Amino acid sequence: MKDQSESPNIVLFISDQQRADTMPGLRSGAAYTPHLDWLAERGTLFRRAYCTVPMCGPARASLLSGRYPHTHGMVANNQERPISRDMHLSPRVDLLADYLTPQGYDCAYTGKWHLGTGSDRRGFKAFVTRSGDNEVDGPSDNEILQFTHKAGLSIGGKQRGLDVDPGRYESSTKVGSSALPLAFHTSARDARAAAGFVRSRKGKPNPFCLVTSCHEPHPPFVSPRPFDTLISPAEVTLPHHPNDPAAVGVMADRTADWQMKSTAGLSEADLRRIRAAYLGAVAYVDHLVGVVIEALIDTDQFDNTLFIFTSDHGEMLGDHGMIHKGSAFFEELVRIPLLISSPGGRAGGFVSDALVSHLDLLPTILHGCGLEVPSSLPGMNLTP
Repeated sequence: MKDQSESPNIVLFISDQQRADTMPGLRSGAAYTPHLDWLAERGTLFRRAYCTVPMCGPARASLLSGRYPHTHGMVANNQERPISRDMHLSPRVDLLADYLTPQGYDCAYTGKWHLGTGSDRRGFKAFVTRSGDNEVDGPSDNEILQFTHKAGLSIGGKQRGLDVDPGRYESSTKVGSSALPLAFHTSARDARAAAGFVRSRKGKPNPFCLVTSCHEPHPPFVSPRPFDTLISPAEVTLPHHPNDPAAVGVMADRTADWQMKSTAGLSEADLRRIRAAYLGAVAYVDHLVGVVIEALIDTDQFDNTLFIFTSDHGEMLGDHGMIHKGSAFFEELVRIPLLISSPGGRAGGFVSDALVSHLDLLPTILHGCGLEVPSSLPGMNLTP
């Protein structure tokens, strides 16, 4: 085992369905990401980072295992439908925590999991949060369900606490407000839990690895107030190539339950509201990132932390005449945010045009911890 006094802490923050062009230095039009801006000034922004596949479960399995979907076995999301319900991450696939725990790391996970293993967070045992009926073994493990019962509130759907406010929601665009207020919202609770774990680690002899993940800005395009209306539709840019003829073929080649949809029935005003709501959700993600960073700074642990921000995949958002996601390799779907801040108070504000992917994150973390990177991993270390 490596000398733990020399080992940095690890924080990996994963948003959901966030485009690369929402990041500092890559975006045009309206945005509000002060915490990511702060982090970019102290790290390296990778402008050409890609996921292995633009679907949540397979991408997350690749991100945490450092392996392609055809190797780790999750080639579709775990959902209650034929074939998809059989998608579970195999226990034979080693994840980040499986590499770090034997080296003395205390590994924690908060937020969205999406790997079809029920309540088991696969090696992350120091601290976990769990919400959603498809992310737990039973209702007693569903923390947002238990909390809303205590608060005298009811939640529906997959019981993840992501319900929309019916009085402030437009079904044709999927734009609106969250039913739960900010302090009660699942993602806010998970971020506070992550920050609480960080605070509990101050002065502890063992280093920690924290993975924290949120649902946003995944559709529906909904956030708790005030983020739901933070960005004005008048401030956003309109979609690129809205009349791309390729969209017709992409739609025709997919099945009826295909998640990506045509924008043919949406007006310019609709698209502006969608893009504004999406950027409001990105601002909410930034707020959640700030909650975790503040805890690291306040406990004097930031300078000894390798902090990585990324997302599982992107979103069409009206570009090429399509919206949402699916297994099609458009740049808007497969290019993802990636921002890495190294420990040690090194200078930042760097931008890299190297071609990198999710597969490089596990080798980067292992190298940052002073550990040997297995030759079986196809990725590479991204730090000096």
